[in-house]
Amino acid sequence: MVRTFFLTLLILLIFTVCDSKVQDSTTTTLPQLITPSKHALKSQELTTIMIEFENLIFERFYSELERDKKRIQYTQEMEEYLEDIVLETKNLQKTMPDIKNLNKADAAEFRTLASALEDSAKELKKITTQYETEKINPTLKQMIDICNQCHAKFK
Repeated sequence: MVRTFFLTLLILLIFTVCDSKVQDSTTTTLPQLITPSKHALKSQELTTIMIEFENLIFERFYSELERDKKRIQYTQEMEEYLEDIVLETKNLQKTMPDIKNLNKADAAEFRTLASALEDSAKELKKITTQYETEKINPTLKQMIDICNQCHAKFK
């Protein structure tokens, strides 16, 4: 009986603490939190583009009859996102190393990765423009690998 009482009290205490933390975190403003990296602040546009692009990539086709229509629409939308990725990547290459005060080696590595992402996005755009759908996945994987390398180093 006493054990059940203490267990119930402990559970209530945990829920109360968790609930108050959730409420506190929703009212906390950005400057009060741990300051995010400047890359995270500067690349909000790229993050938004990448999320929309990811949603497009994982969209499912619903019937065989709409396959060609969907494929054309899919590649056209992909081209638009890729163009946005290229433009935003160019902007990051110009501003990021200076904003983050990277040393010369890290700045060079950042620019190399950003340039590789830009080149990969251009290649994927070319592939989608030519409707070479069999080449999309390997090139997309290359883009994802570049993103992961950059995020592992600079996030």
